This record gives sequence, structure tokens and C-alpha cells, in this order.
Amino acid sequence: VESNGVRSAKFTLSVVDLPTVSQLDLEYRFPAYTGLPPRKIENAGDVAAIRGTDVLFRVTPTMKTPGGRIVLNDGSSATLTAQADGTLTGNFAVKTQGFYKIELTGPHGEKVDASPQYTIDVIDDQAPMVRFSKPGRDSQATPVEELFLEARADDDYGVRNLQLYYSVNGGAQKSVNLFSGKPLAEVSGSHTIYLEELGLKPGDFVSYFAKATDTDTVAGPKTATSDIYFVQIRPFKKDYRAAQSQAMGGGGGGGGQQVGQLSQQQREIVAATFNIVRDKAKTKPDKFRENVVFMNLAQAKLREQVEDLVQKLKARLGAVDPSFNNIAETLPKAVEEMKAAEAQLKALKADDALQPEQRALKLLQDAEQAYEVQVAMQQGGGGGGGQGQMAEDLADLFELELDKLANQYEMQQRAEQQQGDQQIDQLVEKLKELARRQQQELERQRRALQAGQSSSGGGGSSQRALADELEKAVRQLQQLTREQQRPEVTDAMRRLQDAADAARRAAANGSRDGGAQANEALQRLREAQQRLERNQGGRGDRDIQRVQREAEALASEQKDIAKDVNGLDQGAEGSPQNGQNAQGSQAGRQEKTQQLGQRKDAMDKNVADLQNELEKLANSMRRDEKDAARKLDEAAGSIRDKRIREMIRYSRSALNGSPNQYARAMEESISNNLDALSRKINEAAGSMGRQAKQDSMSRAADKARDIARGLESLDQRMRDQARQRQQGSKGSQNSPSSQGSQNSQGSRGSQSAQNGQQGQQDGAANNGQPNGGSTDGAYGGGAYRGDARNWGGWYGGYWDPNDVRQFRRDFREWAADAEALRRQLQQNNVNPRDLDDIIRDLYRFDNDRLYADPNGLAQLQAQVTDKMKKFEFSLRRKTDAANESLSLSGSDQVPEGFRTAIEEYYRSLAKKQSPR
Repeated sequence: VESNGVRSAKFTLSVVDLPTVSQLDLEYRFPAYTGLPPRKIENAGDVAAIRGTDVLFRVTPTMKTPGGRIVLNDGSSATLTAQADGTLTGNFAVKTQGFYKIELTGPHGEKVDASPQYTIDVIDDQAPMVRFSKPGRDSQATPVEELFLEARADDDYGVRNLQLYYSVNGGAQKSVNLFSGKPLAEVSGSHTIYLEELGLKPGDFVSYFAKATDTDTVAGPKTATSDIYFVQIRPFKKDYRAAQSQAMGGGGGGGGQQVGQLSQQQREIVAATFNIVRDKAKTKPDKFRENVVFMNLAQAKLREQVEDLVQKLKARLGAVDPSFNNIAETLPKAVEEMKAAEAQLKALKADDALQPEQRALKLLQDAEQAYEVQVAMQQGGGGGGGQGQMAEDLADLFELELDKLANQYEMQQRAEQQQGDQQIDQLVEKLKELARRQQQELERQRRALQAGQSSSGGGGSSQRALADELEKAVRQLQQLTREQQRPEVTDAMRRLQDAADAARRAAANGSRDGGAQANEALQRLREAQQRLERNQGGRGDRDIQRVQREAEALASEQKDIAKDVNGLDQGAEGSPQNGQNAQGSQAGRQEKTQQLGQRKDAMDKNVADLQNELEKLANSMRRDEKDAARKLDEAAGSIRDKRIREMIRYSRSALNGSPNQYARAMEESISNNLDALSRKINEAAGSMGRQAKQDSMSRAADKARDIARGLESLDQRMRDQARQRQQGSKGSQNSPSSQGSQNSQGSRGSQSAQNGQQGQQDGAANNGQPNGGSTDGAYGGGAYRGDARNWGGWYGGYWDPNDVRQFRRDFREWAADAEALRRQLQQNNVNPRDLDDIIRDLYRFDNDRLYADPNGLAQLQAQVTDKMKKFEFSLRRKTDAANESLSLSGSDQVPEGFRTAIEEYYRSLAKKQSPR
């Protein structure tokens, strides 16, 4: 170095070659429970894999090096060992999100950063999803009915078991194993609860829920719990029918339907508390506290309303009738249970609040049941004039309080529903934008491959950004499904998570797989979008049915008002005109006039609300249902054009004047206009269906898939149960005392097998109905066709009669579902010939004799399941003719070797370089 005439000493600079990474190859060895085969990636870098995956490294350095290590961002490292061919190998397990780099040893032992920093994306094993498909809602049943329940669960790597839990009146829980054994990605399990055997009576209730557990052996099995549902036990006698038709028929155009709102509100509180307890582990402490406080306020508000009702009952009824006093005594007991629940909620012990909440529900249902029966007896002619007036007073009290509850509940439900609809609309638009961006990214990758260019870092960052956006959408849908039951939303949520996982794998792979993972992310994203759009299509049917009901209620209410106005005029014309009688008549007329004025004010407001709803509904349907939207516009316009609201307001002001023919004509004109409005809305409903018809085949394919999945799950459950029975009986079968019994069973089994084969032939000859037309006393009639328990003994040593009773009911349900699918296909002009063969086979399972021949049963099951899968595949191919993705039931399977061939094809594209 020389400066200003001064020169430094001479130094020597020696250039030394240092090792860097020339090529980095990875091999993913996934956790055993996933069932995934090892996957190799050449020229890799970023890592994206499920937690617990062992990642094997093969590093090719630019020069020979004695060793190195994989350095993780948390400070830990894994050793790289030199191999004979000059490469280095090592591995680490994917545990946490982070980064890594390769560090190699230089020629003088120095540590060299030999690679850039790579990203480690951890793909979490998602918890299973579980829900009830039948009945899938709160329901009512008589004490002797059969309650068929069907739960469905799915998981990204397999459902290990599915359990049903139910209890009576909030008592001790009973559990039923719906599925266990070989894990399946999608599981359907069913069980029939024979209510008659539980000793139930009207006013009782059965609550039930399901739990599904996955196969995660790394972080531990995860369990998901469904919502809780209730079955209210109602009477089946004639006096109850009278109660429904009379006691529930009043209230000014549908007000009688409010009976049951006390228990309905309490059921909502129990279900919400159950969900709070269920979701506590994944809820932040502040949010958990907020939820519990809200439930405490809701319980306190309902308690105050019940207390107010009790006070009015005691004040007006006194001790005139012991049966009505019994109602007034039951409600305070419910109040005490509510107070106990509030105390637990105030202490943030939501789990402990469930028992008193359910006891309160039982008492409220008892009170409502007693009310309906007593009103039915009184109005059905069971009492004198005093009792009839007392029943009327009681009905007024109940309907006054319950009408308030019902209005609040309906407004709250509608607001929550509209808010959920708005969230889905916004999310659909967001998914459309994400799909557009992903399509652009795919096109960019393809152009880069055609030009022989490698993927840049920007592609990985865009895929991670997409994954983040999709996971945010999943969290939004999770919150929505906790508040409202929407099956299409649940399905979309799973597909969005699959799309997010594929996007993270695409970020790690870059263009090395030719965009295969990025394309998979796009396909899953579009499938989720389609599911949500299907939810939007169903929303139109729901909304138009609601405005239909509102228009019909307005027309009915107007007829009642017109009748009362005419009665008012007639009363005025025929009333005395002198003395105290005239004054009393005038006071009575003024009171009735005031009541009619209030009803007309309410009607004016309701007509205005209906007009706004019609306009909004028409705007939302304008794209997909043009005819229906046009008719809804016409209906909303008729309210303006015919000046319905102005006529209502004018007729109200005319009530205070003297009666005249013009006022009566005005009431008739309002009635006619509201009837015309209702007809116009009905015409709009009749024009619905274009979008529904487009979705109908997709729904039919989904239904076929559900049946195939259900048959597969039932087959697995029967096999596992038989295996458990056999293992449990091995010890006893080897004892000398059991040899005679064993031989006897074997002989009976052989004979039953022969008779079973004959029965199958007979069933086929009788349109698939078992034993149809048979007159054989031993097998064709009696025990073999009735309750399976009547036969007694064990079926081939596999199942007991209760098992067979459950299996037969399951197959009857699948046959009924197949019949419904057949009708749906006929409406779409699809020939259901292949499905007819499946239906006939399904009816053959409703026969005790078949279960005594395990081999014949297994053969028939395999045959029916295979037929159903093939039918679903052909139906799906017709539905998705323009869709390149192939799908089979169970877990979006594709034909053997298809996926591997496609991935190899994409890899070959990525390796091709354009000529220079």
C-alpha cells in the first residue's frame, strides 16, 4: 500500500478454495401413523413436512470435505457424515417452524457457511372433524320410537375411533363405540336408540354428542367433539294432538307456536355452555371468560322471565285448580336450578354448570307439557265455563310471555344468520381473488420452465403468503361453525386446510415438481370455493321461504283485522244509545279501536320490513336466478304501486270516525292486495331452481359418496366387532365342556348358511325384499323376520342378537338413502338402473339368517360396497366431465399409480432445459 510517498511492506494473498453446496437432495420419511411412503426431492432446499417427519439429507459439495453439520435456528445442529462417494449425509426431525443452513468444514478445519438459509415449514396434523348427519338437529319423538343417529368424522391421516355419548335428562352418560380398528380417512358410524327400553315419559329429553379421535402418535391423539343435540319426548295420544291444534293454534296468526320457547331458550343455553367447555383448550383465557360471563347473563335473563311468569300465575290463578297450581310449582324449581347454574358460571366453572342447566331444562319441559295437556282438556270440552275462562287466562299468560321470547329469539337468530351469510359472501370473494393470484403464479412457473429457468425466491414467498391467507380463512370458518350448523362450510374448511398445506409444500419445492403442489393447492381452493357457493345457493331457497311465510302471515293477520273491524262497526250500530249502557259500549269500542290501531301500526312496520327484504333478496339473486329476482322486484314494487302501507295507515285513522261502507271496502282492498303479494312471492319461489338444478347432480354424487363411505365404515365395524368376539371366546372354546356346544353351533351355522343362500335367492325374486312371499314356517315367517333378539343365541359365533338388530337397522337406512338418491337421479333424467341392483342387495341384509353365515355376509358386503363405489365414480365422472381431477370415496383417492405417474411427469418437465 502506497500513500503520499510512503509504501508499506509487501503481503501475500493466497486464494483458497472453500466447499459450498453443489446439490442438496432430501428424503422425507413421514411418521408411521400417516401411512405415507417416503418421498425424495432432488435439488431441494426449503423443508415443508408434517411434524415428526425425519428428513434425510444428501449433500454434494463443490470440493471434498471431511464433514459438516446442519445448523438450525434454535442453535441445535445435526452432524453431516462424509461418504465414500464424496457426499455427506445427515438427518433431523421436523419439530418446530424455523430455518436451517448447511455448514461444511474447510481444508484447514474452518467452518464455512456453505448454503443460504432455508425455511422449515411445519405442517400440523389437524384434529378430526365430527358431526351428525342424522338427524343433525334437535328433534322430538314419542316414548316408543326408534331414534336412529348417524355420525360422520374425517381426518387428514385417519380416524382411529368414533364414540357416541348419550344421556337421559342430563343423567349418567352411556357410550357406544361406533367405529374402531383400522383407521380410515372418513368414517360414518350409526346407532339406533330404542327409546321404549329407556322408560321415558313425555317431558323427558335425551341428549347426545359424538367424539372422534385421530391416529397422531407424535403430538398425541387429538379428539374432536360434535355439538350436543336434544330429543324431546312428546306424547303420542289423541289429547296431545288436540293440545297442538287448539292450544298452539291461537295468538294472532301463528302465536301459538311460541309454546316451548322457554325450553327452547334453555336448550340454547345448555348447548352454548357445552360448546364453551368443549372449546376451552383452544380458547384464549380472556375469550373464555367473556363467553362464560355472556352465558351467565343469558341464564339470568331467562330466569328473570320465568320468575315474572310465576308471579303472574300465582296472582291471577290463585288456588282454583290443582293441575294448574302444579305448573306454578314446577317453574320455581326450574328457577332454583337456574340460580345454581348461574353460581357455577359466575365462578367460571362452565363444566359444573351443565348439570343444573339440564335439570332446569327438564323442569321447563314438564311445565310446558302440563300446560299443553291442561289447555287441551279445557278447550276440548273437559270443563265448565269457569274452567274454560281459567284456561284462557293461562293461555294468555303463557303466550304473552313466550311471544316476547319468540320474537327476541327469532330476531337474534336472523341477525346471526345474516351476519354469517355476510361473512361467507366476503370469504367467497376473497377466495376468488386468491384463486386468481394462484393461477397467475402457476402460469409464471410454467413460462419459467419453458424458458429453462429455475424458480426464484419470490414464488416460495407467494405460496407461504397464500397458505397464511387460507389458514386465516379456516379460522374464520371454524368460528362460524361453532355458532351455526352448516355442513357445506365444514367441508369447505377441510379443503381450505388441504390447500394451505399444499401451498406450503409448493413453497418448499419451488418449480422442482413442475408446479404439481401449487396446482393441488389451486384445485383444493376452488373446491372450497364451490362448497361455499353451494351454501349461497341453498341460502336463496331458505330466504324466499321465509318471505313466503311472512307474506302469508300478513295476509292472515289482515283477514283477522278486517273481521274485527266489521264486528266493531256492527257493535256500534246495534249498541244502546242511552244511559250507562251507552257509555259502557262506547268505552268498550274505544278499547277495541285502540287495540286495532296497535295491530295496524305493527302491520305497517311489518309490510315495510317485508318490502326491504324483498328488494335485498332480489338483488342477491339477480346473477343466478334472474326470473325469480324479477318476480321479487315486482312483488316489492306492488307494495309501492298499490300503496299498501298508505292504505293501512289511512284505515287506522278511519277507525276513530263513524263506521261507513268505505272503511269496510278499504279493509277488503288491503286483504286483496296482500293476497296478491303472497301469490307473487309464490311465483318467484316457483321460478327458483336454475342454480339448484346445476348443483343437484353434484349433491347426488356427494350422496352416493356418503353411502359408499357408510357401507365401508359399517363393514369395518362389523369385522372388528367379530374379531373381538372371537378373541374373547377362544379360551372357552378350547375347554372340553364346550366341544359339544361348539359342534352344535357349527352344524347350525352350516344349515343356516344354506338356508341363508336360499333366502337371498327368494329376496332377489321378490324385488329385493327379504322373505317376501315366503310361507316357510321355520325361516320365512316369525322370528327370522322380526326382532333379531327373538331368535336368541349367537350368529355364527360373531354377534349377539342386539348386534344384528343394529346392523339390520343400519342397512335399512342405507337402502332408504339409496331410494332417495334414485328419485333425485330420476328428476335429473339419469337412468338409475345400476342403483336398482344395489338397492335390491341392500334389502337382502334385512334378514336374520344372513348373519349366521359370516362368509356369505362378507361376500355380499364386499359386492355391494364395490358396486356403490363404481356407481359413485361413474356419477362423479358425469358430474365433473370438465374437471380433470379424479375422485373416489373415502379420501379423495385416485387409481393405483396415477398420482405417482403425474408427479413423475411434472418432475420430468422441471428437468427439461430449453436449447441454448
